[in-house]
Amino acid sequence: MSGVLVVEDCSDTRRLIDRALGSQFTLRHCDGLAAARAVLSQWRPDLVLLDVGLPDGDGLALCSELQSDEATRAIPVMFLSGRNSVDTKVTAFGLGADDFVDKPFDLAELRARVAARLRRSRSVERYGALRVHGPLRIDRDRFKAYLLESGAERDLDLTAHELRLLAALADAPGRVFSRAQLAKALVGECVITERTIDTHLCNLRRKLGRRRDLIETVRGAGYRFVEPSRSRA
Repeated sequence: MSGVLVVEDCSDTRRLIDRALGSQFTLRHCDGLAAARAVLSQWRPDLVLLDVGLPDGDGLALCSELQSDEATRAIPVMFLSGRNSVDTKVTAFGLGADDFVDKPFDLAELRARVAARLRRSRSVERYGALRVHGPLRIDRDRFKAYLLESGAERDLDLTAHELRLLAALADAPGRVFSRAQLAKALVGECVITERTIDTHLCNLRRKLGRRRDLIETVRGAGYRFVEPSRSRA
């Protein structure tokens, strides 16, 4: 069974999570950031279910740590929290979160969303980790993308969301993706704002530098990946 690390300090909420997920997933519970970091140093879960407000700090900090570490960057992170303002959600997704479930939550919905997130992760693995598009190389296993410049590869140092957006676009060259479609590629059924998608893509283009033309804006429609042979040198 897939392993889920649950970082939640409320015992009542942990019992509800057990009821929702315990029959389908292997759960390990932590009541704070320190305990979660200790577990993560020894075990790699398939998904992290994370509260925002914890006794020894902010769950957003742990999400940021997971995304900044190459060893844990590919682990999906889902927030489960009552601190569910738009600003909190935008911050969470900006840090690389894959989904955000509001408290109080429906047990069946939580189970379905965790299962859907894990299915998407497995489908990426089956599809293949490595893709090369001219000077661009995307390595899903390492959550890395590299650009060939002057005979040497440069690590683009992408966030998890930037890499997922780049991979989604590059997997279908020439296809125009709306912002809503790109949002779904990031977080499934969870809704994020068009402004957030634009921000991620703006940062991605900045990191592409002179090859920013690989991603083209289609006015009034969305974005598409331009075949390297057709983009400007």
